[in-house]
Amino acid sequence: MPTLDNFHSFLKGRADVLETVQRNKQDKSFKRQTDAPVLPQRPKPSLPSVKTFMAQTSEPSGSKPLQCVSCGGEHRIFDCASFKAKSSEDRLAQANTLKLCHNCLRLGHDVRRCRLPGSCRSCKQRHNTLLHQETGPSEDAIQVNLSKLNLPTPSKGLLATALVNLVNPTTKKVVTARCFLDNGCESSFITQDIKQRLGLTSITPNDLTQNLEGVCDIEVRIKVDRCILEIQSLRSSFSAILTCTVLPQITKPIPKVSYDVSHLNLAPFELADPNFNQSSPIDILVGSDLFWDILGSQQQSLGDGNPKLRSSKLGWIVVGPNQQFIQSNSTIRCNLARTSDLHDELAKFWELESLPHKKQALTEQERLCEQSFIATTERSDDGRFIVKLPLKDGPDCLGDSYTAAKKRFLHLERRFRKQPEVKERYSKFIHEYEELGHLSPSTIPRPPNAFFLPHHPVIKEKVSLLNCGLSLTRLRALPLDSL
Repeated sequence: MPTLDNFHSFLKGRADVLETVQRNKQDKSFKRQTDAPVLPQRPKPSLPSVKTFMAQTSEPSGSKPLQCVSCGGEHRIFDCASFKAKSSEDRLAQANTLKLCHNCLRLGHDVRRCRLPGSCRSCKQRHNTLLHQETGPSEDAIQVNLSKLNLPTPSKGLLATALVNLVNPTTKKVVTARCFLDNGCESSFITQDIKQRLGLTSITPNDLTQNLEGVCDIEVRIKVDRCILEIQSLRSSFSAILTCTVLPQITKPIPKVSYDVSHLNLAPFELADPNFNQSSPIDILVGSDLFWDILGSQQQSLGDGNPKLRSSKLGWIVVGPNQQFIQSNSTIRCNLARTSDLHDELAKFWELESLPHKKQALTEQERLCEQSFIATTERSDDGRFIVKLPLKDGPDCLGDSYTAAKKRFLHLERRFRKQPEVKERYSKFIHEYEELGHLSPSTIPRPPNAFFLPHHPVIKEKVSLLNCGLSLTRLRALPLDSL
């Protein structure tokens, strides 16, 4: 009785025969349609169809035996034990390196031209089951500025990376690091390893924590550790001082898998990251605080479906779509970090409203402000507080407002001579203003270092309770920070 291994071998042989026969039929049919003229065919008598499920194959003379493109053994790659023992990411990377079809794992064509029907048994997508990438959520899938979205998208883009020099501003120690440029991130980050290699010192308290938010409002509570460093370009004289938050890991290696770029014409360009196609870890993430100072305005195309070249002060950056990413992995990376936290904002509000537990050291300006408040603050009999408005600068900053105010006053006198009823209402209102204590006559005709506010009446005939009002017009607008 045949064993299960014999039955399995029979099925594989049968599948190979059917694939070969089907391909030959399609090739012959296409050749007859293009070369031979179309002739009328005679009707053939219908015969009963007979099906057989027996097949016998023999190797033609002079044919080469099967050879695995992975290990060189006499078997196909999907039967290779060493290929199956690798992880799905490594199998996908090797398939890209060997330029194998992602559907049938054979040479000579890509997945778009593959004639073999079938799909992945796990996700039903157009690729071999051995190349399937798991997309389920895991604990390490949520990173500080990395979220994963499982979307049915046909292609992906290449993220911007560059090689830079990181310098310790104090010791001038230099380390070459791989930089990720991300304008979707509000802050810049470095890894803990870079901080230790440069010997950077922290500028934040040890007990300070903060929330980082990503896509879908995913929050990660981290201990805030910020350092100051200098970033320098390897291609130009550009350098900048940057404050970065320290994280154990910024993101997983970018790109996720390595791929071949020999078909791209990159020789004439001085790339910011010569190994942009190799999967490597990220040491520093430059966010929107410096991104737009680095990015240039020139752009070069490498052809349809290929990445774009964008100029920058770090060199030419390779970004955009990549054909080799199609159907390679269903994980999309979206980098976003936001450092706002409602809980922290409420905590700061209550700290401002509560009394301080210990007296804090005041600056010179704060000390003068407190002394002025204590010396000039009074309380009237009706319970109101009267506080003198101090000047930040000297009284000379008020300038000359007497001339303009006198000119407006003389214009008002001429108007009163023409409109006696307006003068009567205006005088009545001024006396009422004085009785209420809102003004008092000056004992000095022209006080020194004073600011004069010109005024004029505003008549509203339809208002019965108040027929005349006072409008104070400031001819010279003082900036608020000067008072």
